[in-house]
Amino acid sequence: MSRKFLFLIPGLIFFTLAHAQEQVSISGTVKDNATGKGIPYAVLSFNGKPSCLCDSTGVFSCLIRKGKYEVEIKLPGYKTEHIVWEITDSTRNVNFLLQLRVNELSAVTVTGIKR
Repeated sequence: MSRKFLFLIPGLIFFTLAHAQEQVSISGTVKDNATGKGIPYAVLSFNGKPSCLCDSTGVFSCLIRKGKYEVEIKLPGYKTEHIVWEITDSTRNVNFLLQLRVNELSAVTVTGIKR
């Protein structure tokens, strides 16, 4: 029985290492287009799945498999950005710019009743 485990352990280690090599560490910053400051807590979704969350300074870092992705970067109050991003071994640090979403309200009329 111990011989079975001796053959199983190297196989598991090889599988784990091979699987880990398929992933690449990516990082970057999501910034406000007008001010250049980092946008806290923006969400990056890869192929529709939320995958990375920015910290309080707009910096993100995550592990993702190599490949081509449709990336959506969004945060309430900003226009959602959609890009196609090819993740390769040379992909390391990428910065994104988001534009503030400006919603103008129509005229507001305030009326009051005197008591």
